[in-house]
Amino acid sequence: MYCAIIGDIIDSREITNGRSETQERFKAALNKINEKYNSDIESYFTITAGDGFYGLLNSAEKLLDIILEIRLAIVPNQIRIGVG
Repeated sequence: MYCAIIGDIIDSREITNGRSETQERFKAALNKINEKYNSDIESYFTITAGDGFYGLLNSAEKLLDIILEIRLAIVPNQIRIGVG
């Protein structure tokens, strides 16, 4: 059984101050997650369209840890996440 995660930064197109910095923190966070949770990831987390992302886990065991790390990486912005 796999666990798919998809998400995006809410209203990212409206970020005017520090947009590129936010995107770089987001990218760095996903890279860190890919390294840290390598054994739990079936398909690495990838950025889509600049503000979206997706990834596939081989179980849901680390799901909440990963979501928390992503959310903290983009503070003060918020993220929308779907899990299946």
